[in-house]
Amino acid sequence: DGPAPMDDIYEFKAFDAEFMRHYIRKAKSYEPLIDDELQRDIVDAYVTMREEEKNGDRDSRKSYTTPRTLLAMLRLSQAHARTRFSNRVERQDFDEAIRLMKASKESVELSAPARKNSNPLDMIYDIVSDLLRQSPNSDGDAWVDMTHVVSMAGHKALSAEMVNEAIENWESLSVMIRDPEKKSVKFLVPPM
Repeated sequence: DGPAPMDDIYEFKAFDAEFMRHYIRKAKSYEPLIDDELQRDIVDAYVTMREEEKNGDRDSRKSYTTPRTLLAMLRLSQAHARTRFSNRVERQDFDEAIRLMKASKESVELSAPARKNSNPLDMIYDIVSDLLRQSPNSDGDAWVDMTHVVSMAGHKALSAEMVNEAIENWESLSVMIRDPEKKSVKFLVPPM
C-alpha cells in the first residue's frame, strides 16, 4: 500500500515546482508602494494594537507589539501585493497582513509551554477552551475543529492519539462531545 499521496492527505492539488519557481520569480519583479492614506491606516492599526496590549490582560511576555511589528505589517502587506502581481499595496493586502499577525500571535499564545505538572487531560481541556474563546462565534456552545486541537496539542508535545484519548475521557464524563465524524468537538458543560 505505502503512504497516501500528499494531495490525498491535504485534499488539494499541489502546484508543481516549475510553476512555483516561475510564479515566485515573477512576483519578485514587483515593488509595491504604499500610498500615504494606507500608510496612515497601518500606523493607526499599530497604535491601536499597542493600546489594546497596554490595556488588555494578556501576558506581556507572550505577546508584545514593537516597531518591528509595524515593519512586519508593512512587509507582509507588500508581499501580499506581490502575490497579486501588483505595484500598489491595497487595503486587502493590509487586511491580510493584520489577519496573519493576529493569527501568529494567537498561535504563540496557544502553543506556550504548559504549566508544570499539567496532565494531558487538563492540557487538552485548556486547548479546546482557548480555541473556543478565540473563535469568532464563541458563545460557549460553538464547535471547535479537531485539526486545530491536534495542531495546538502538537506544539505541547502531545500526539493525535493522546488528544483522542483525552477527548474520549472527557466524553465519558459528559464534559465534551464530538460530532459523528469526529471532526469537531464542543463542551457539554461550559468551560470555566
